[in-house]
Amino acid sequence: MFCVAAFVASGAVATVLLLVLLVLLPPFEQIFKDFGTKLPAVTQVLLDLSRWTRRGAWVALVVLPVVTGFVVALLDDPAAPTQADVDVVATRRRRPVRLWSFRLASLAIAVILILTTLAMFMPMISLIEAVSAT
Repeated sequence: MFCVAAFVASGAVATVLLLVLLVLLPPFEQIFKDFGTKLPAVTQVLLDLSRWTRRGAWVALVVLPVVTGFVVALLDDPAAPTQADVDVVATRRRRPVRLWSFRLASLAIAVILILTTLAMFMPMISLIEAVSAT
């Protein structure tokens, strides 16, 4: 009883989140420290989350897809026809869970990437403006 679609979708989200937190953000942290300016709250939260992930919280993101696969399978209607059924109702009944998983994962990845981009480049714009004003 495991939903592979939910596992794959949440695995994609966890992978993108891990890449952002473990690879993309740490170099920015040092750049911002060198400038010594106060960072926007969103940027500070992302940097704190990155530090927390590097200290061992990445395990939660690795376990997330497995837990999601089991939870979605448990929430699925057990009385629903299986994929082995040729009935048209069965294919319509099983498809929404899969599409829901992938749509939610796509939305989560887009939000993660947009927030990260904004949070990392907002301080850079402020610094460029401060340098050009002097």
